[in-house]
Amino acid sequence: MAWVDEGCDEVRFDGRVVVVTGGGRGLGREYAVFLAARGAQVLVNTTSSAAEGAAYGIKVNAVAPVAATRMSLEAVRDDERTTALLTDLFPARHVAPVVALLAHESAPCTGQLLHAAGRRTARIFLGATEGVVWTEDPTPEMVRDGFPRIRDTGAFRTPGSVSESMGFSFARLGAGLGTPSALDLTTPAARE
Repeated sequence: MAWVDEGCDEVRFDGRVVVVTGGGRGLGREYAVFLAARGAQVLVNTTSSAAEGAAYGIKVNAVAPVAATRMSLEAVRDDERTTALLTDLFPARHVAPVVALLAHESAPCTGQLLHAAGRRTARIFLGATEGVVWTEDPTPEMVRDGFPRIRDTGAFRTPGSVSESMGFSFARLGAGLGTPSALDLTTPAARE
């Protein structure tokens, strides 16, 4: 973050969504706090913190709330329709039960991100597509031309950790250094 120390701390990230891995400590946390303070909506990867806390009975989860708060209403103050929708469909009282459950010792999960938006609560997860295994060293042009296959979500995996994802990569590359997780992490389309 040297560029911040050089007088660029007035930079704003309003309207941007940033995924920060390792946001529980160190540089990841520093970046998450910096970005959030400058308007970014920050999604912190909670899985590493959850894994560390598990040994101590600590559960770590995150909530992506959508609610009619003073701050959110201020952001849409010039749009009457959005203000009305936000006020009618997303009262803050609908977020509170999700936060209360996740903060309670009986929370049924750890390392999860829940979307609390009005009367809808859902799990948000990251997935990895099957991607492309190149037969030669890739060039930017190859990556560009392979982008439809790289982005294809018809078949994807939801690895529980970077280690599981790396094991799958080793197996796909024929390295023999790892195998895909013993868990079947594939979607039905990927199994066909």
